[in-house]
Amino acid sequence: WCLDNQGNPPTINQTLTGYTCEADYHIQSYRLDLTLPSSLLTVDIGLNYTYIKNQACPTYETESTYKFKAGPRSYRLYDYQEETKAAYLSLHQDWKRFSIKAGLRYEYIGLDGKTIYDLIYENRNPEYIHFSSRNYWLPSFCASFRPRDGHQLNFVWGTSCVRPNFYVLNPLYNFKTWYEISEGNPILCPSRVSRIELNYHNHQGLYACTY
Repeated sequence: WCLDNQGNPPTINQTLTGYTCEADYHIQSYRLDLTLPSSLLTVDIGLNYTYIKNQACPTYETESTYKFKAGPRSYRLYDYQEETKAAYLSLHQDWKRFSIKAGLRYEYIGLDGKTIYDLIYENRNPEYIHFSSRNYWLPSFCASFRPRDGHQLNFVWGTSCVRPNFYVLNPLYNFKTWYEISEGNPILCPSRVSRIELNYHNHQGLYACTY
C-alpha cells in the first residue's frame, strides 16, 4: 500500500514500509444494587457509572519508491472518551404458576472523540473533535407461566441501547494486513433496539425460542 502527503492511499510517491499502533486504556466502573423483598412484590433498584478512555497512536513509516531511503513519519492520535450513567427500577411478583416482572432503565451516554494530526505530514486541520450525548428510557416486561413442574413458558419484551465500539469509531487507518486497510466513522451514535421473545424450556436440555 502507498500513502500520499495527505495520508491517503494509494499513490506511487510513497510506499508504506512500517506500521505500529500503541493504545492506552483506562476503565472505571462503579455499580450499586439493592433488593427490597416484601410479601406483595420484590423491588430491585440500582445505579451504575462507567468511564472509558482510550488513546490510539499509530505510526506510519514510508520511504521513497525510487530513492529507497527513509521518508517522513506520520504521528496521529485518536483520543476517545465514553461516559455512561444509568439507573434502573424493577418490580417482580410471583402468583401461583405465574410470574411477572416489569422494569425501567435510564441511561445517559456521552461520547467524546478527538483526532489530532501531525501538521508536518498532514495537510489538514490539526484537530477534529466530535461530541455526542443521548438520554435513553428503556422499559422492559417479562411474563412466565409454569403449566407443570419442570416446564416454563416465557414472554419477554425489552429495549436496550447498542453503542458503537472504539474500533468502529476510530477514523485512523488500520492496516490489518499489507492488503487490507480499514478506518472507522467517528460520527456514529448509539441506537435503541427493541426485542420481543417467546421461549420454552423444560429444565432438561430442551429449549425453544422465537423472536
